[in-house]
Amino acid sequence: MNDLEIETLLRRAPQPQPPAVLLERLQQEIELPKPVHRNGDEPRLAQSWIRRWLPAFAFGLIIMSCLVIAAMQANVASQLKKQNAELRSTMPDLEELRIQHANYERVKAQQDELERLRADNQDLQRLRGEIERLRPLVSEVLRLRAENQQLAARLSALNRRFPTAPTAETETDLEKANSTKCINNLKQIALSYRVWALDNEGRYPTALLEMTNELSTPMILFCPGDSAKYPSTVIGWNEFRPDMASYQFILSGTNDEVHPSRIITKCPIHGHVGIADGSVHADPIRTGRAREITIDGRQELEFLQK
Repeated sequence: MNDLEIETLLRRAPQPQPPAVLLERLQQEIELPKPVHRNGDEPRLAQSWIRRWLPAFAFGLIIMSCLVIAAMQANVASQLKKQNAELRSTMPDLEELRIQHANYERVKAQQDELERLRADNQDLQRLRGEIERLRPLVSEVLRLRAENQQLAARLSALNRRFPTAPTAETETDLEKANSTKCINNLKQIALSYRVWALDNEGRYPTALLEMTNELSTPMILFCPGDSAKYPSTVIGWNEFRPDMASYQFILSGTNDEVHPSRIITKCPIHGHVGIADGSVHADPIRTGRAREITIDGRQELEFLQK
């Protein structure tokens, strides 16, 4: 027999049947060893559990974040809609407020303009009063200038008439002419004080050179009897210095008109005195018609009754 025939016979042989209880007996007799966990197996199980559920947790977290963001956006949108509705409801009120504000600004501007006009009117009335008060002084200045010119012409005539040594009569005439011209100078200076105070809230100046616009020329600051200081030629303000003046000036920078007897100018040559009310008195102290007194640290002129 060959191998093929043997294999065919084996396949045709009947299969033995095992006893029915054999499988159950074998399962009872087989004892499997219990698994023993080594160190690190439990963390590995936990890690495997986390790795298995991490995608689900991440996806759930993303879903929850999206829901929270959507809820917040819905809340903000709701608030914006509410505010928009409130703004739309207040639009008529805003337009009315704009109109009221425009009316208020216009009324305020008109009121400010009215206040300015009132202030200008008060200044105008004050200036008119000052002009009326100074108008006689202007004519007085013109008269004094004319007298100065006449005196200068008279002195020139006297000098031409008596070119040699002067006599007692010519000296007397010359002294009178110089005294009169000195008084005229002090009157012009007093007027310049008051004109300057008119433009500076009633204050008198603190420096002589502050009145260069009111003092037409520095020549009126020289007493004609002061041969030591009187210039030989006519000078201008660019050549003048305060220490060159013949007269003594008491400059306070305050409102001296409230003290009408306060002394503001003196002539050390003739003794003439100019006081704050604008008047000039010819040698009142030497002649005994007045005396100097001191009030609040300032010299004033007190006239004596005879």
